[in-house]
Amino acid sequence: MLKARVGALSRTGSGRWWPTARAGAFVACSSLVVVTTASVTTTNTVAFRSAVPGTTLAAMAAAFGSFKGLPVNEIGALRQGSMHLAYDAATKTYWGTASFLPARRDSARVAASFQDGGGIGVFVRSGATAWKMTGVGGEPFPCRGEVPSSVLTAWGMTQSGYCSASNSAQMPPVIGGSGSPIAKIAESQVGIGDSPASTAWSFDCDPYTTLVGVRVSSLHCGVSRRFGVRDRNELWCADFAKWVWRKGGISKDLRALTPAANSFYFWGKAQRDVLTPDGTNAAPGDAVVFYPDGALTSSGLTTADHVGIVAAVNSNGTVDLVNGDFLGAKNIAVRHDAGVSIASWAAGIWGANEQWMYISPFGPAAIPAV
Repeated sequence: MLKARVGALSRTGSGRWWPTARAGAFVACSSLVVVTTASVTTTNTVAFRSAVPGTTLAAMAAAFGSFKGLPVNEIGALRQGSMHLAYDAATKTYWGTASFLPARRDSARVAASFQDGGGIGVFVRSGATAWKMTGVGGEPFPCRGEVPSSVLTAWGMTQSGYCSASNSAQMPPVIGGSGSPIAKIAESQVGIGDSPASTAWSFDCDPYTTLVGVRVSSLHCGVSRRFGVRDRNELWCADFAKWVWRKGGISKDLRALTPAANSFYFWGKAQRDVLTPDGTNAAPGDAVVFYPDGALTSSGLTTADHVGIVAAVNSNGTVDLVNGDFLGAKNIAVRHDAGVSIASWAAGIWGANEQWMYISPFGPAAIPAV
């Protein structure tokens, strides 16, 4: 039998989320137990309530810190409702996933490492062994089969369309054009931010997540004055970049772009773009994805720190960037950074040797012949 669980959590004075006495219900349906929040009394269905042990949460936080190279005191809250547990009786293996947020006192570099799926861990435990983090979850989970499909089904999750080479999902273009219109669209959004205003990624309500159709919570979020839509609570730099591309007329396989910044890499790969680590081939309208030191030379590329839009390429080799979901003194918003040296700019935010990759919205056709 496969069991899945999500725990009800409450916040303590330390800012961490810990289990309460009540949690989401188990509901047994044939050989599968899935999460629900209400009692079910249908035939062959059993419902009961159980709290996620505090020791489990603490063990996952320790495993997350070990995997990410972070002290436990730099791991703050657990994103409410993000913990899912499952047990596969056939292999006697426990599976878990949870999304952690940075501690409020963390530096911008540390906090940024939690963005765009970087705070989501995938965990496994066999028998009485300790919990081990096997990879960064992102959204969706990796295509390489890191999590068994039966576990994903129990959690109510599915693989993304980009996991299939035959994916050809289309989104209708809104504005046709080239790199210049895309850059102008990005620049027109500078200053738009969270509603209500926020200076902590634990509450990050933005309109772009709503506009690209990501179904996450809008609880306590405000209404965007610019777009007249209710914001949704999501780390949103990738949602912003996707929205800009769509408004700029890009329609090919955009459903493959998710709230994870790394999905732009997989999109470019599927389009057979020439993807060069630490490249110098930027063009207006490109997405630029940032990675931790060594990520682009490792065999398992699972997470990225951020994705922004190239607004201009200057004659001195610098670039202008438009970045969604950037923390400011009064709000998290879209920011414009002009005339930056990409290497030193990235190092100043995420640390020495930060890497990057430019993704053309037009694929290899945008690369001139030599």
